Amino acid sequence: MEIEIRKAGREDYPFITELASESYSFGIPRQRMDGPPVQQGLLKEALDDLFRYYETESDIDIIVAFDRDSGERAGYIIVLTDNIDQMTGERQAFIHDLAVKRKYWGKYVVHRLIEAASLRGREKGLRWLVGVVTGDNRRALLTAVKALDFRIERFQVMKKLEDMDY
Repeated sequence: MEIEIRKAGREDYPFITELASESYSFGIPRQRMDGPPVQQGLLKEALDDLFRYYETESDIDIIVAFDRDSGERAGYIIVLTDNIDQMTGERQAFIHDLAVKRKYWGKYVVHRLIEAASLRGREKGLRWLVGVVTGDNRRALLTAVKALDFRIERFQVMKKLEDMDY
């Protein structure tokens, strides 16, 4: 199997929307799973807005990975290439979303998508590619740190307000 990468086109939007919907729960911390159910309609609306923006602006890249042998789409990455770091003020490439079909896990699809996103960021003169990984998603954290040379930069803490006794 050979994984190839290409810039997304309109024909990829249904695939991205479906895979985003299927993988959305990986981005929700376990502690927050008892909240209101994910509004899939809101996710679709947000993606539709993002696709419209992508067609007219140059500060977003949507890249699709596909299996060259079967022609099947395997995953995607959405990268904002004019993101400003909240602490340093530096422009950076920010991974807005990344998903890979389960049958392609372990097939280096994420590696190829990160490689493509890194190249696009460098082409735009950026020094950093950053993303957010839910603490419960150990598979993604291990892949990012051990296999893709990402570094953990910050931690976000959370307290459930209903648990307060005072």
